[in-house]
Amino acid sequence: IRNTGLKEETFGVTCPVIESICLGDAVADDLYFYPLESGICGGLDYEFHCPYGYNASMQGMGIFNPPLGGGLYTFTKDPTGYPKILILRKMSVPGQKPPAYATVPYVGQDISSIFDDNLAGSAMAIRHIEYQLAPGQSAELPEIVVGVHEGDWHIPLRRYSRWAHTWFQKPLPTPAWYMDTYAYLSGHRYAGLHVLSRQQETPGYWDTT
Repeated sequence: IRNTGLKEETFGVTCPVIESICLGDAVADDLYFYPLESGICGGLDYEFHCPYGYNASMQGMGIFNPPLGGGLYTFTKDPTGYPKILILRKMSVPGQKPPAYATVPYVGQDISSIFDDNLAGSAMAIRHIEYQLAPGQSAELPEIVVGVHEGDWHIPLRRYSRWAHTWFQKPLPTPAWYMDTYAYLSGHRYAGLHVLSRQQETPGYWDTT
């Protein structure tokens, strides 16, 4: 994206947008993985809007079908940690919009529903936080991955993990107890959890830098 105008412009991009997904014989059989905090696996009709970099722990999500034995997923290859809103919806009946859960702390960035309400099925989209570009400035979207897989939600998470480990190196060893923790608070640098500090002796596993 390049601003070739004479004044500052705002550019918002939603990519990819994948909708009306029905993996098996019935939408009701499809399940989803959504990375809200520790992650949610479910099959209820719902719509999520949460940003990676705040309360979504990963920048990817997926739809899978156990009877079918496979699924579809998407994630962004962005090592910068720049926030992006992950949007996932499951709607089993056309026109019957499901309840929604949206926690987007960035003012004006939640674009509400972008999917066709006349199309049943599951849907996924990634909304990149808007770029404010001065004249002549450019921005580049990260690479997007859309893939299919056998098995359940473990497979796309392993594929995301494989990419993440090509650049992310932990500065501290992971405590054994952390690997057994069911739920946790994200310590992402955009999440605002600066209250965690060694001075306050708050129990946890974090790097203050």
